[in-house]
Amino acid sequence: SNPKIRYTSIHETGIFPTGRGGVEEKGDFNNILNNPIKYGTKFNTYEPLLTEKSIPFIKEFNPSLVIVCAGYDALSSDELSNVLLQPDDYRKISEHLKQAFGDAILFGLEGGYSLQDLPAAVQSTLLPFI
Repeated sequence: SNPKIRYTSIHETGIFPTGRGGVEEKGDFNNILNNPIKYGTKFNTYEPLLTEKSIPFIKEFNPSLVIVCAGYDALSSDELSNVLLQPDDYRKISEHLKQAFGDAILFGLEGGYSLQDLPAAVQSTLLPFI
């Protein structure tokens, strides 16, 4: 409910947020964009949602800072969701974000429970900024 903030999310339908996160939920100031994805989504489906919907939605707002809730539970090895992202997909996400917003990006760890792939995914996220 703050017109100075825009929020977009790419998340698995029915997992989180439970009962929320549908495309019809747009916020009081039309400042929310939800992109729910289905069970089994791979990066080839995820990427256009990022580049054609989420990034343009945030970019038209001309933010001075972009805060990314980095949800590593979208890794294929994570037992809590059914999205099939790979560790290197997070590098590609970061490359798109860096191209759109430069270095004015803050990442926060938000989910990710696969000790097998989490370190590689976090490293991949940071590589474009090193």
